[in-house]
Amino acid sequence: MSQQFGMQMAGAASRGNRIDIYTGLLLFACIALGLGCAWMWGAGSALSPDGNPLHLQDANNVMFKSK
Repeated sequence: MSQQFGMQMAGAASRGNRIDIYTGLLLFACIALGLGCAWMWGAGSALSPDGNPLHLQDANNVMFKSK
């Protein structure tokens, strides 16, 4: 009955917000997606003819840069 009206018990500690499992999984998924994008950007930069991963190579003339 006391929870219905928002009253608190005497001497009870107030509970703060905390991260639940779904928020933690969402945070982990966002970090993993960001790391995957960064990894693919680096791979695209290594294979691109001018170092820009947004430029594509010609399909009939694919070349790999050697380090």
